Amino acid sequence: MVHPDDRERVIGEIAACAAVGRDRFEQEYRVVCGDGRVRWVDDRTAIERDAAGRICHHRSILADITEKRAADEPRRRSEELLRAIVENTTAIVYAKDTERRILTLNRRFAEVWGIPLAELIGTTGDQVLPAEIVEKFRASDLKAMAARAPVQMEMTLPQPDGVHTYISLKVPLCDASGVLYGVCGICTDITERVEAQKECERLLGEAQEALRVRDEFLSIASHELKTPLTPLRLHMQLLRRHLSDPALAVHPRTQSFYKLLEISNQQLERLTKLVDDLLDVSRISAGQLAMQLEDVDLSSLARDTAEGFCQELSSVGSCLSLCASEPVVGRWGGA
Repeated sequence: MVHPDDRERVIGEIAACAAVGRDRFEQEYRVVCGDGRVRWVDDRTAIERDAAGRICHHRSILADITEKRAADEPRRRSEELLRAIVENTTAIVYAKDTERRILTLNRRFAEVWGIPLAELIGTTGDQVLPAEIVEKFRASDLKAMAARAPVQMEMTLPQPDGVHTYISLKVPLCDASGVLYGVCGICTDITERVEAQKECERLLGEAQEALRVRDEFLSIASHELKTPLTPLRLHMQLLRRHLSDPALAVHPRTQSFYKLLEISNQQLERLTKLVDDLLDVSRISAGQLAMQLEDVDLSSLARDTAEGFCQELSSVGSCLSLCASEPVVGRWGGA
């Protein structure tokens, strides 16, 4: 009569009861009626034995619970779904009564500390868990029950494989009339997230230190580079005066010297601007660069910039055309 899909389970449960000497057991299973209908039954069986311990009779009471099962199906599925979620989550989940005795907990709790569930259900766990863990769980459990409100905190717990960091959420459990009967705990391991955050902070600190060293170098380098530029500019001005001597002006190579001197002066000005830019970078990083508005012709600025690249462009056989026939004057910020 037992439905084929339930037969193996029913036989297995009977065998398990027999193996431990149980003579009374209850089962719920499906049966196939003579007219082909499938019904659920509640089977309560008692085994009778003779003086030698041999089984004489099975006395069973079968109650049709098909309608009850159908009515309970949505609730049972909901409970099974909740249990599946609780059992398969990586978080530690448990529920305790007001005396902190464990009502239920998921297998993750037992896996973390290597303690069988059977040793924990009905106890506070104080005797089998490390003292540090017991105190942290006790304090947060009592806090949530006293506050009658969820309590969330971060805690570090020693485990066999090292110290782990958890986000612990404790929720008081109350019945429909508002009477407190326990507390639920959900502890999520965030160790990897915490370690990643520490690594980011370390890398950020290294980057900030590298920027500080860079800015210090730029500040020193720009000042050191600027020091020899002033005497170099004075020497070039002195050389220009010498070339202006009438006695030298008639020399055929004087004009070529003028041209070389002009090129050298342009390169000196360019080098001076680069050094000033380095100084500006160090001032910006230090927050010491003051911006001032002044009238600037963008056409002229673009023209000067283009002229500064003439030699480089010429050396690679390229040309640059600038279309700026009229001034474009505005007030722009400059250091």
